[in-house]
Amino acid sequence: MGKMSFASRDTAKASEIFGEMLKDKECSIFLTLAGSTSAGGCMQIYSDLAKYNMIDAIVATGASIIDMDFF
Repeated sequence: MGKMSFASRDTAKASEIFGEMLKDKECSIFLTLAGSTSAGGCMQIYSDLAKYNMIDAIVATGASIIDMDFF
């Protein structure tokens, strides 16, 4: 994907950076959500990130908390 164009290249780079963050035991990873992204079909991604301890904290707007029913 890294040799493809536009969003594919950016996604590949983001994946590399996230992989490095996961390897670094001193790195705290915050999942930051703005607005209601559950409508975009991201619920399973967020659930898996938390389930597999790939994030340390979630920062969300009120809309995200209500729509995604985190609590």
